[in-house]
Amino acid sequence: MVISSVSMSSHITPLLEQACHHGLIHGAQWMALKNGVVSGSGQAGKVYEVYDLASLTKPLATALICLILKDQGILDLDLPASSYMKELDSLEKRGITARQMLTHSAGFSAWQPFYLLTCHPDEIISTINQLPLISEPGSKVVYSDLGYIILGKLVERITTTPLDKLFQSLISDPLDLTTLTYCPPQSWKAHIAPTEVGNQYEQNLASRTLAGNQTSAYQWRTTLIQGEVHDGNAFFLNGVAGHAGLFGSIQDLSVLSRQFLPGSQLIGQSSLDEVRHNFTPGLTEARSVGWKLAQTPGCSAGNTCSPETFGHVGFTGTSLWIDPESLAITILLANRTFPIHDLTPLRHEFHSLAFALP
Repeated sequence: MVISSVSMSSHITPLLEQACHHGLIHGAQWMALKNGVVSGSGQAGKVYEVYDLASLTKPLATALICLILKDQGILDLDLPASSYMKELDSLEKRGITARQMLTHSAGFSAWQPFYLLTCHPDEIISTINQLPLISEPGSKVVYSDLGYIILGKLVERITTTPLDKLFQSLISDPLDLTTLTYCPPQSWKAHIAPTEVGNQYEQNLASRTLAGNQTSAYQWRTTLIQGEVHDGNAFFLNGVAGHAGLFGSIQDLSVLSRQFLPGSQLIGQSSLDEVRHNFTPGLTEARSVGWKLAQTPGCSAGNTCSPETFGHVGFTGTSLWIDPESLAITILLANRTFPIHDLTPLRHEFHSLAFALP
């Protein structure tokens, strides 16, 4: 049976309300756009103005900054990152490129609790340099925070500008984005979606990862996390990191998302090609610069978008997919991390319905 677009629109908010009823999420906002025009929007449960965007930071801040700097001739994505950061001098890492880190094919492990492995944020890059790779660079896709932590530091190094200030000057100010920011002010706290009571999930993950082999003491957060970044490594980096830390509203997110489609104010055509091209053919995931492609089996893009569609999800419950063929954007902002629930089926159904809107 073919479901009409009107029926699809009327099904989206009840879908999210049902997810709230079953405790998968506490609340959500959604928006769908086509050709720059809102084709649908809604909300369910407890809704906040601003959300911790979590790993959406990777494509929306770090990868986008890298592409802007590439367009300006400041950064070469195919040069070894060690050309810009001398700390990456170990034999197995000195040839890793920014492009490999941007496509999660650099060979790094998925995650490490650096707040337990180092005593100061300034030691993170040298610590990564000492950690063994888990695969030969370019041979495998492993979704990894480590490469994006490096990239955040790399763009700071070559511009001599802190990452949050770089995001503001290159992205938020030109687009007049008022809520997309790192480290939101304390006055916003009541308007920001909370994430988790303490960091229990990450504490358990760190315990399994290190098996007691930590080298520094760390004071875990135990109260409700609201208005400060949920991710532990980003928190350790004072809220500003290449892999996580960005906060924002759905309205500002919709504006920024359009910058990855033709007519972008921020990047040129060659960079627009970078975000829809598969740089990891034949590997387990199809990855472009900063994004996962919808041709990746089992991804959350749904089944009503083109294979050229690219997108990303965030651990806190955020999700964004962009279809350059139909010029469509679908956004879901939710908070699902107390307790943690798998949102893949919900995201898949949501994006399928949202992309089908006229």
